[in-house]
Amino acid sequence: MKNSPAGTKIMKTISLLLKNDTEMSKIEKGKWVILPALRLLFVLFLIILISLSKNAAFVIVVFAGLVIRLAMLKPETIKMVVMRLVPASLLTAIIMLPAVFLGNPRSLIVVTGKVICSVLTLSELNASVAWKDLTHALQDLRLPQIFILTIDMTVHFLVILGRVSNAIVEAVELRTCGKKNPNWKKAPTGGILGTTYLISERMSRESSEAMVVRGFSGEYKTLKKHKFNWMDLLYLFAFVLVLLIYIYLERAM
Repeated sequence: MKNSPAGTKIMKTISLLLKNDTEMSKIEKGKWVILPALRLLFVLFLIILISLSKNAAFVIVVFAGLVIRLAMLKPETIKMVVMRLVPASLLTAIIMLPAVFLGNPRSLIVVTGKVICSVLTLSELNASVAWKDLTHALQDLRLPQIFILTIDMTVHFLVILGRVSNAIVEAVELRTCGKKNPNWKKAPTGGILGTTYLISERMSRESSEAMVVRGFSGEYKTLKKHKFNWMDLLYLFAFVLVLLIYIYLERAM
């Protein structure tokens, strides 16, 4: 890796991060009986309350609950969630560091805590709900079909192209191993980008032709309907409980 150019290292890092998205969904294979749309709404609702909260006590309470939830996941999932959490936390802490020297250290703690809770909430959702269930959740929320199709295709192509770029980077490193010519260091980045672009263009054309042949009209159909059960009722109770905690702690300031 010492002989790799900086651009190649960046592309390999991005491709590995995109690859981790699919790995997280494979780790937690247990099917949730809770309505995915309800889980998605709860996550958005929780993030909004975290953002609006002016009391650090609410952020601490939410963080404690998220840590308890995280402890129930598999070790591989916990590792991936933490790997996503640490960079966001460090970046936020660095950005908010000047507030300490300006006499407002509380801003550093509160803002960093909010970012940690928000990232942790989204990471746990990603680790426990499959992507196909999230697209069904968007459909249940009555979002436009073209919007769901665009997001679905974008995510799938990013993951596939991430794997392709990672494979190309590894191939370039193997072929250039032991070469002493310094000019080769400038070549891989442009070549990898060009090859990835050509592959993406071919894949988009083939996907479009496949959808036409199969008669895909852009409408997502759910074959298995979800039946409302006691787990959904429990999640609705969590909505009310979190809202009551938020109101109580905000008034207690």
